[in-house]
Amino acid sequence: MTKSINLKIVSNCLIALSLLLVAFAIFQIGLYTREKCLIASYENKIFHLSESNKSLAVNFSKVSSLANIDNYVSDKKFTEPQNIKYLQVLEGPIAAKK
Repeated sequence: MTKSINLKIVSNCLIALSLLLVAFAIFQIGLYTREKCLIASYENKIFHLSESNKSLAVNFSKVSSLANIDNYVSDKKFTEPQNIKYLQVLEGPIAAKK
């Protein structure tokens, strides 16, 4: 009688443990696929940022060249200001306690 009870308890514990391990494996597979998708997304963003960085570096070298400043200004059609308005800074605190 005690052997059959012990065998039933052990078999029930093994079944519960196997179900728990299967559930844990399914959970881990879900996490793995989510992380894989995030990595692919981040690699795509890195690629686009690298391409943007290359174009910005080229534009920066063109703009920062002193020989091409006059050409850059004339291409962008900058105009000289007609009048200049200044902001007057108020004295005293800007924010007050209530």
